[in-house]
Amino acid sequence: MKYWLLMMILPIISGVLIFVDVEPWFLVTYSAGLITGVLGLPVEMHGPGAEGMAALQPEFYTGFAVMLAYIIILILLSLVFASRRKME
Repeated sequence: MKYWLLMMILPIISGVLIFVDVEPWFLVTYSAGLITGVLGLPVEMHGPGAEGMAALQPEFYTGFAVMLAYIIILILLSLVFASRRKME
């Protein structure tokens, strides 16, 4: 389920939002472009219809904050689920 969400669902949502000119700054898959942006690698879009789409890059601090928020929230959720499991 987690793999399906990260590899299939979130990129589709991100692509649809970019297509309708909404920057998906709140999605972790969009902030993943931050890693290549820091290294200075060019953004390449592949696939059918990629010529007409804009390649958006997240700002460094916004992308960093989104990734940090996802990490903190997921760690807290895993601690809650782990403690519930120990109680059972």
